[in-house]
Amino acid sequence: MIPLVGVGVGNSPISFVASIVAEAIQDDKKIRLIDTSHASHNEEMVAEGILHGIEALREQRTDKEKKKRVQIHVVTKVWYTHLGYERTKIAVEESLQAFQKIIDNSLVDFKLHVLLHWPRCYDNIPWMNCDKEELELPEYVRSAGPDPSNDPDNAWKESWRLLEDMYLSDKYPLASIGVSNFHLTDIEHLDNFARIHPHVLQVNIWSLLFDVNLVEYCHKHRIHVQVYNA
Repeated sequence: MIPLVGVGVGNSPISFVASIVAEAIQDDKKIRLIDTSHASHNEEMVAEGILHGIEALREQRTDKEKKKRVQIHVVTKVWYTHLGYERTKIAVEESLQAFQKIIDNSLVDFKLHVLLHWPRCYDNIPWMNCDKEELELPEYVRSAGPDPSNDPDNAWKESWRLLEDMYLSDKYPLASIGVSNFHLTDIEHLDNFARIHPHVLQVNIWSLLFDVNLVEYCHKHRIHVQVYNA
């Protein structure tokens, strides 16, 4: 189960993220789904906002209600610079570290959903700069695995294998794994080798990008379609 409506903070100014999240989960709004990404560098702020928001909720509740755990879902995503098995492992472990205080908090029933943000970097998308972003990565990321742009058709497949391994392991508390901004052809390729179907596909549903065949495929294969820019 995942909440139907959430709030996205991936592009919000970092200084506002904690307060946005804390306010969103109050009982007058009752948002229980927060969307962000590893590349947004604000996961710790999301965690801080959840903790502050839970504390504010407790202050407004009766003694009996204060003891109830609040279920919070967070969707985060692995950027295309971190595609490949070892690079994706770094990204997910850094995300888990950012949320560790929530994972350990007895008042929060925390559900973390991890998606591959993009299947590859696209040179024809103006705001993507594949070479520049690769050069700007920390050395520990670059040395962990090859530049995914050199093998754009396979790097994301290794990332998916890593997400499957983490999801199937008791070591990593992942509620679900999925993909974002994948076209139907990529989803169909994934179906050929995956041990686990994506639980979630996050996709832009803006009218000019709407792909009815993709949505129908997801419904047929029980992939939850989560839309943004709606």
